[in-house]
Amino acid sequence: MHESEWLPWLLTKADMLRICIDFNLSIDGFRKSSLSKRSDELLRSLITDAMKKGIGAKRSGRGKILIPTFYTQISERILKEHPQFGNLIFEELISQFEMDCNLRPYEKLSVIYELHKGKYTEYVEKFSTNAKEKNEILYGISMFTDEDIVERAIHQLQNETNYPTVEEYIEFINSCGQQEHWEKIMNALQEKKSERIKFTWAMGLPQTERLMALVGLLPEYKHLEPMVYLLYTKEKEMRNQVILDQTMQEVATASETAQQLTIKLNHMRKDNERLTQELIKIKNEVSQLNGKVVNYENIVKEKEDILREVKDMSAKSEDLNSLFFELIPTFRDAIIVTDRADKRIKELFSNRIYPKQFLLREKKNGTIANLKSKVWFIDRSTFSNTREWVEIKNYFNQNGFQYDEYSDYIQLIKQYISLYN
Repeated sequence: MHESEWLPWLLTKADMLRICIDFNLSIDGFRKSSLSKRSDELLRSLITDAMKKGIGAKRSGRGKILIPTFYTQISERILKEHPQFGNLIFEELISQFEMDCNLRPYEKLSVIYELHKGKYTEYVEKFSTNAKEKNEILYGISMFTDEDIVERAIHQLQNETNYPTVEEYIEFINSCGQQEHWEKIMNALQEKKSERIKFTWAMGLPQTERLMALVGLLPEYKHLEPMVYLLYTKEKEMRNQVILDQTMQEVATASETAQQLTIKLNHMRKDNERLTQELIKIKNEVSQLNGKVVNYENIVKEKEDILREVKDMSAKSEDLNSLFFELIPTFRDAIIVTDRADKRIKELFSNRIYPKQFLLREKKNGTIANLKSKVWFIDRSTFSNTREWVEIKNYFNQNGFQYDEYSDYIQLIKQYISLYN
């Protein structure tokens, strides 16, 4: 049975993304940078097809992976990080792998293939069976018992500190909107047949899922508390980062509000001039009408209060406007291509806005290569001709240009700020 039929099922999404990058795999119509947004099924299918295309081939190529080449490239990195593996006999190597949860299953297989091809051939059917039955990849090959594996996992996680209770962990998970995901992890944990499988499965999960699985095991294994607390801390940091990103989005919204307030400010300034003229007129009338001095003084006071309020609002709007321009830093390597920039965009990005004709002319003359170091922001609506737009995208992708497309000025500002930071 060829490895393409079982090896891809050992891979997590993080494994698959790394393999796609290392072996130059991509999905037609999508950039490599967007692979992380693709589903697990799509990524696994991509790697499986590449391995099948490598069957009988003499060399690897685009979209094609030969298993010997795959193992050799992966093991080269592992052996560089762990040169001591090269001095171990097969049994010692297997024991070392069983005591080390940091290596991924496909990485362990790569080292076994590279250092002990005969043993790999001897046990390849066992590897395939373990993969299909969702056992740990070395299950039935090593001399370690289930108790050894459980004890080793617990020993790795021991530490002394005051930790949150299981209820507090569950409350945190629910506060993150992960209640449904938590229930799925608990159901999957209950389906595992032995303690060994539970622990090896849990240790192979991504950070968030591993936290949930270990919280589920915590009531039975108190020694897991240090590891659970570490994952809990990392998860909180990640959630805080999400909040920070949301705050940045709110700042962008505030910037738009500042523009609206600027428009209002201009109207208020006109009202201010009008009110000032009225105030002068009223003061002149007061000097002429002594019998109505009190009434006119009240009117003057009211007008002065309004003027003061207008000036206060003017100062606040100026502060918001200043904050907005601080959020939009000067980045001279940016080129914005649009045929319909409004006056706000022109004011923000003066000297960086060019019409579509400029891009087409530079491309036609061949001088666009001199602008490869620039970051291009392209207004998609400027290219009403789809074929023309596809040609530009293909040209940029094939020649390594960095670019982003946008549909409105808010999206442009967000992308521009994101690039600067």
